[in-house]
Amino acid sequence: MLCPLCSRPLGAQQGRGRPRRWCSEICRSRARRLRRRTRETFDYADQLDELADEVREGRVTGFGNEGCVREQAAGVRAYAQELADELGAAA
Repeated sequence: MLCPLCSRPLGAQQGRGRPRRWCSEICRSRARRLRRRTRETFDYADQLDELADEVREGRVTGFGNEGCVREQAAGVRAYAQELADELGAAA
């Protein structure tokens, strides 16, 4: 088996227990950070969409128009999807 993040071979399983998924603590930590960053980035895109709604409704000013905020949200969401795809390839 290969590590889903770095493609190095996984060491032989010693004894019983859950099968190894990562080749090292470094890859395990990297996967955890990627999952967290992906979740936080999708959350940020949702916050931008909420801000766009508030701009449209006139409750908030100083952020440009609704279209600008929605465009930023789309860019953030695209980046979050790239992170999710990287994780998906690693899973």
